Amino acid sequence: MGGISIKKDDDDITIGNYVYVAPFVHIYGKCHIGDHVIISTDTVIRNQDIPSNSIVYGNPCVIKPLG
Repeated sequence: MGGISIKKDDDDITIGNYVYVAPFVHIYGKCHIGDHVIISTDTVIRNQDIPSNSIVYGNPCVIKPLG
């Protein structure tokens, strides 16, 4: 089974409601992840804000709006 790696310092990472985080996701630095977000397998997020209603994938991550 895959894991999730979150490097967190002083509450720098916030994750909204209804966020799906797939296995092998890495989140580093100051990040805000909005509501209704899908984060795909093997995604790396570094110091980025992810808007609500979006899908995120890749390394470096690519953000696409849902809808």
